[in-house]
Amino acid sequence: MNILVLETSTTSAKAMLYDTELKTYQLETKVLDKFYDDVTLHDAKSVYEQTLQLGKKLCQKGAIDMITIVTTWHSLLLCDELMEPITPTYLWSNNMANKTVSLMKGDRSFVEEYYRKTGCVPSSTYPYFKLKHLLEQENLNLANTYICDQGSYNYYRLTGSYATSNTMASGSGLYNLNTDGYDQEILKELSIECQQLPLVEAGNKLINERLSLSNEAKEYLGIENDVEVTVANPDGAMNQLGSSGRATGSMTLSVGTSGAIRVYAKRPLLSEAMRTWCYKMDEGWLAGGATSGACSYVDDEKEKLFAGAKTYENLEKDLLDLHNEIILNKESFMKQCYYMPFNYGERSPGWNMYRSGGYRLDIEASGVERYRSALEGVLFNLYQCYEELVAMGQIPRKIRLSGGILHSNYWVQMCADIFGQTITIDPQIQTSLVGGVEFAMNSINKTILEEELSLEKVVVPNHQLHELYKHRYEKYLCLYDSND
Repeated sequence: MNILVLETSTTSAKAMLYDTELKTYQLETKVLDKFYDDVTLHDAKSVYEQTLQLGKKLCQKGAIDMITIVTTWHSLLLCDELMEPITPTYLWSNNMANKTVSLMKGDRSFVEEYYRKTGCVPSSTYPYFKLKHLLEQENLNLANTYICDQGSYNYYRLTGSYATSNTMASGSGLYNLNTDGYDQEILKELSIECQQLPLVEAGNKLINERLSLSNEAKEYLGIENDVEVTVANPDGAMNQLGSSGRATGSMTLSVGTSGAIRVYAKRPLLSEAMRTWCYKMDEGWLAGGATSGACSYVDDEKEKLFAGAKTYENLEKDLLDLHNEIILNKESFMKQCYYMPFNYGERSPGWNMYRSGGYRLDIEASGVERYRSALEGVLFNLYQCYEELVAMGQIPRKIRLSGGILHSNYWVQMCADIFGQTITIDPQIQTSLVGGVEFAMNSINKTILEEELSLEKVVVPNHQLHELYKHRYEKYLCLYDSND
């Protein structure tokens, strides 16, 4: 069986053709063309078309038996009665609802009730708060509109059906974890009806109903046979699935455009301090924390500090040279600058959209030292999220690492040293795409994973450096608290 996975992420489009018999795949990727100057906005049609173009290339290389969709969590798109977009796609990173969120967070009883029933901490990340902003601040009339996201839009264009997965819906801030459906009180408050939202299907139910590719999509892709299409799933959840993340004690850590750390559970996992999120995932739940930036911040700092004068390969060598100096002069290392990874505000664990980022204590820091501290700062923020999960009793048996971080051996080793644990490297870099295959295959997903487990690599921490990072982390927390 050949499965075509179509993924749209924050910055790129991807397509993978996976042969389940040979366990081989072909991959096409591209950076999404900019449609708006604002990087937190996408054009839904353009994103869909760019993704489908990649799929078309792969359809020319073999027959397609099934298509599955992967996209980002928390996007918001409004369409008219003909399913034509009437707004941009607002990504999770769009902060237009900051003022609305600030006002609502002043009501402690609302915050607690909202978190307990949705698993979402009040934040402009979530579509619910963007909808509140559009209603109250921009007087937008939501009547006679379809309220969807990039994933459900892609699914509609491919099949003509308006539906999504419970995992995707759970990240909207409109979904009730306890009733396993859209929250009726929230919909009433927004004056919207259930029919305006994508039909929610759990697990692989839609596969069994054999919803097929539309004639329009067939013609474009050059497919003649009937092809089943699964509802869209979020890349974070598919990363978990592609990393065998439903195994007991398995924690996934992804460091890509942004960062996230997650754990799968058989029951809802909510933080007493309301510092982590919890979403539905198939028949279980996914809990964790996410950052507002990771590789995106590092890329920005590289450009600011070196203006294209250094490649990542150059920097990897410079970092290793600096590392050797650190080993010889630990006092100098302890005095190096700090980077606060909150250029676009904070998601987990503090959910403070006004927290400022940038360098601290960097008067005499070189470019490479600052760059190193950016790598460190991103991991410190993720380690904060890790500590929250551990405080909830989620002590990992294994931490599986994926994302753009894997392109830097130095950064991967730093991760193991900061966490003080052996880190397992995913055998494939495109983990969310593999997760899409796992979701589609359902009954044979364990076979696919077992084939790849033998390819795992592990990175062992340097416990001497872990002790040094512990001291630097304490100072980072002091700087973090002073910037609350």
